[in-house]
Amino acid sequence: MQIFETLYDVVQDMVSTLEIEELLKRVLDNAIQGANAERGFILIKEGDDFSLRIARNIDRKDIETELSKTVVKEIIDGKKPVLTFDATLDPRFKNAPSIAMSDVRSICAVPLLLGENIVGVIYVDSSRGKGLFTSDTLKFLVLFSNLASIAFKNAKNYSSLKEEHKILKRRAGFGEIVGESPPMQRVFNLIEKAAGSHANLPSRGGHS
Repeated sequence: MQIFETLYDVVQDMVSTLEIEELLKRVLDNAIQGANAERGFILIKEGDDFSLRIARNIDRKDIETELSKTVVKEIIDGKKPVLTFDATLDPRFKNAPSIAMSDVRSICAVPLLLGENIVGVIYVDSSRGKGLFTSDTLKFLVLFSNLASIAFKNAKNYSSLKEEHKILKRRAGFGEIVGESPPMQRVFNLIEKAAGSHANLPSRGGHS
C-alpha cells in the first residue's frame, strides 16, 4: 500500500502545474525521493535525438554531471526499464567511462512512453553501495513514469494551446472589429479555459 500512497502524493504534486520546465523538476524530484536515489536525470526526445533536459540531486538542486550513455541507449533501443544492482560489475555497463568515473553502483531507469512511442527517459542512480535499488524500486518508477508521461503530454498540449492563443490574437489584431468581436472573444475564451484547466484528483475522503 505504501507505494500507492506515495504515488498519490506524487500525482497531486505533478498535476498542480502545466508549465513544462516546472513539471520536469517536480517529476525528477519525486522520482529521486521515491527511489531513495542520490541523483536523477530526465532526457526528452527532440526530433530524432534525446537531449538532457534536467539533472538534479537529492537536495532538489540542479547539477552538472554526466550519466551513463550506455544505459540510456539500452533503454531507448529496447523501450524497456533498466535495473542494475552494481553497475561496476554488470557486464552490460561496467566498461562505460561514466560509470568508472562517477563510481555509480545502483542505477534504475525507465522510458517515458506514450503508446508505443518513447518520448523521454527517467534515470536515477546512487554511489552509496550496491543493491540500493530493488524490484520494488523498479515497480515504483514504472508506475510513476506512466503517470509522468501523461502529465508531460498534458503540459505540452497546454504549451501548444498558449502559443496558438498568442498567434490567434496577433492575427486577429489587424482589425479591432475581428479581434474584439463576440465570435472571436468566444474562441479566445474557449482556448483559455482549455489551456487553464487542471486535472483534479479526488480527495482522500472522496468516493473510492
